[in-house]
Amino acid sequence: MKSVNIQNLTFDLYMDAAEIASINQSLAQKIDDYYADKEDVIAIIILKGGYIFGADLLRLVEADIPAYFIQLSSYVDTKSTGEVAINQVNLPDLTNKNILIIEDIIETGLSMDTLLKQPLFNEVASIELCTLLLKPTELKAQLTVKFIGKSIPSDFVVGYGLDYNEYGRHLPDIYHLRM
Repeated sequence: MKSVNIQNLTFDLYMDAAEIASINQSLAQKIDDYYADKEDVIAIIILKGGYIFGADLLRLVEADIPAYFIQLSSYVDTKSTGEVAINQVNLPDLTNKNILIIEDIIETGLSMDTLLKQPLFNEVASIELCTLLLKPTELKAQLTVKFIGKSIPSDFVVGYGLDYNEYGRHLPDIYHLRM
């Protein structure tokens, strides 16, 4: 599909499934290389958007990395509210663990910044961020993102887990809002 309509908005194809798969393969190799000599690695996938990316990515990683989930929310329609809600979902004790946070997209970075300041991360051995998409022109927080799939412009995107008002996550490709 070259374009899709979601909730009366039109989105045009931005990245097809083959490009996403290639990015995931590259990220998986970098993660395997980085964590090759580390023990007690735990992945935390950010819900809701990161579930498809996180699952696909971890299936490509050769290391057996347990996955856990945290839900963050900060969006209404196509705009960030600037406020982050965190819902922790059954995390183990993270003391002395090497944490890999997997996020579908980092835009302002405020959600990640808020998450990283949570007390549950106070005694971890290390913490690294992995994102499929990064919007460097939108960043408002100082973050070090170790694993970046692709930097993109500030367009609003849907598909491959990314949504517009909960719709469009199911799409295998990524689409950007037609202006």
